[in-house]
Amino acid sequence: MGRMPRQSPSKITTHRRCNRLTYFEQVLGLYRPSTPAQAFGTEVHRLSLDEYLVKGIMPTESVFGTRALDCAAVAISHFPPPKIPKEQVEQEIWIDLSHFSKTEDALIKGFIDLNEIWRVTDLKTTSDLKYCKTEDELREDAQSVLYSFKAISDTGRSEIGFRHVVVKTKRTHYSKEIEIKWTYNDLASAFSKIVKEDIPSIRKALQASDVSEIEASPESCEDYGGCVHRTTCWAFGLIDQGSGMIDFRQFKKKGADAPAATPKPDPTPAPPINPPMDAETKAHSEQAHEDVKKKHAAKPECLSWTKEACVLWLEKEDPAIFALKKPSKHRVAALRARIASIQDGSVTPATVADPVTTEPETKPEYRPSPEAQGVIEQGVFDLYIDCQPLEGEITYLDQLLEPLMQIVCESITEKERREIPAAYLTPEGHLIHYGMVPYNNGPARVAALLMANRKSLTGRIVALGTLPVTKACVEVLLPAARNKTKKIY
Repeated sequence: MGRMPRQSPSKITTHRRCNRLTYFEQVLGLYRPSTPAQAFGTEVHRLSLDEYLVKGIMPTESVFGTRALDCAAVAISHFPPPKIPKEQVEQEIWIDLSHFSKTEDALIKGFIDLNEIWRVTDLKTTSDLKYCKTEDELREDAQSVLYSFKAISDTGRSEIGFRHVVVKTKRTHYSKEIEIKWTYNDLASAFSKIVKEDIPSIRKALQASDVSEIEASPESCEDYGGCVHRTTCWAFGLIDQGSGMIDFRQFKKKGADAPAATPKPDPTPAPPINPPMDAETKAHSEQAHEDVKKKHAAKPECLSWTKEACVLWLEKEDPAIFALKKPSKHRVAALRARIASIQDGSVTPATVADPVTTEPETKPEYRPSPEAQGVIEQGVFDLYIDCQPLEGEITYLDQLLEPLMQIVCESITEKERREIPAAYLTPEGHLIHYGMVPYNNGPARVAALLMANRKSLTGRIVALGTLPVTKACVEVLLPAARNKTKKIY
């Protein structure tokens, strides 16, 4: 019996979902295609782990745009300050099961996102936080068990923590932490279950001569949008009938008869739609019709008039009602009620009063304040968006924003300072980056400072869109620019 192919926590999790997936992927090589969501999660890992934790660089560019940058900023808030040794970030681990079992010799490979010695952290991205694993599910999760067991074995600690940092990829980008504590005895028991149950089951699936020999898991066919191998499984005789999977291969054998159809019961005659009424019911129905007729006959005839008819009647009998308000401004229901009240004598027509003439209200013409007028008319700079002139002196927008960003970092309020983790504050209590302002208000504050100082700008300004704040600042500069030039894609 040779050594089985290298395994990983994700392969063990996949095998637990459905044993046939192990055969499809590891024997036939039919791996599930990568999805855009997985590519987006990989990019968030790169920005928050490699760029920030290891290099200490706040990410400003991504192929996925600002959405990936926002998700990375949310994830960073759960991590310790940079720079973390490379050996502790995306740490490659190997577990040789031959050291723990006399019958199994499989190698397990994995990558720990962040190993803080006393705690293991794994970063996850999801479209909705409702898909987060619970603490009980983490204790059964193969990744949690294997990564924690490797970390606790290497350090010799008696207990270790494991947590999921989950970031929601759809706006608004919320995050959630799920953390558990492992003792060595609990970990040893969970690790032993993997060695004694999961690995032998995987070996059995790999040694099968045909996929039909492996037990299927119909309840997993619709997981994650549907398994790509569903039709292949059905072709082997498994057909989804709603209440389970029925094996029809037994009826294809020579001499086997198909199950007899269940006879349908005789249909019961449907009751008549309008059953005949007895004499008492018929009498009640006729009486109800008569009551309705009397009720409608008692109503004044004017309640069914059109608006034109109501206006003609009132212009003759009660013209004062239209002295201050045109007929078109009256509602027809009010006109009908007025006529009914006059006809039954409860209201007497009013005398015609002299029309009151009112001058139309004149609204003052809007004019900007002298300060605002000066800002707009005093533009003495040219703005280049995503392009730049071939010669002459230029000033990059990034250079203009650097002092403004510093002002934003130094001007946070005491309330905001209490909400920000201490890792993102300097010893003087200032922010290390304007993007850490709570509720993503940093770019808006930088743009507001630029608006207050734009009338002092001169020369040619080039905005290349390299910062998250660039878009907001360009909107501030456009009204005051003397000339605008933009690259058209």
